[in-house]
Amino acid sequence: MELVEGRLNPAMSLPEVLQFLSMGKMTGTLTVTQGSYSATLVIRQGKLISSTNLGRPRRLGQMLINRGLLPRSAVEDALAFQKQHAPQTPLGQILIQRGNVTTEQVRQALRLQLEEEIWELFGIQEGTFKFEHGDERAVAGDSLVELDIDPLLIEGTRRLDEWARIVRNIPQGEAAVPAVNPDHLDRD
Repeated sequence: MELVEGRLNPAMSLPEVLQFLSMGKMTGTLTVTQGSYSATLVIRQGKLISSTNLGRPRRLGQMLINRGLLPRSAVEDALAFQKQHAPQTPLGQILIQRGNVTTEQVRQALRLQLEEEIWELFGIQEGTFKFEHGDERAVAGDSLVELDIDPLLIEGTRRLDEWARIVRNIPQGEAAVPAVNPDHLDRD
């Protein structure tokens, strides 16, 4: 198994690593580490198909609840079933089998989850990466999501630029708490 690894820094950023993997239509797993934080991205033929982040702030069940697609009780029941009877079965698959949501609804939620996780990783300035080439058959066979990396890079770069502009406008040395100014809200 081939291995590509290195340090992430201003000269070699995560977007550059992802662009290299995308252009080479590579297949395998990319692990990104910063201190005790670690995330693994699964890439097949240069496309992002899943991620593993143990500290995942955006869980699928919560995303479906937030979108108004499921009541919390349905997610809790499915999680209890998963824990007791099917620990290897993804939550989305259980919810689809139970008729709680459609495959397309799960696909859209997984896509959003994956996009947000990758954009969050773009903020890593210092860390390490390790890409392990994998056999295409062994890399997440039946994935519901397959994302082209180039559009993610464009949006991620836009978000980073926008955030840099926001940070420049925050007074240094002061505790700044954003608040909505009701005088500037659109009224219908």
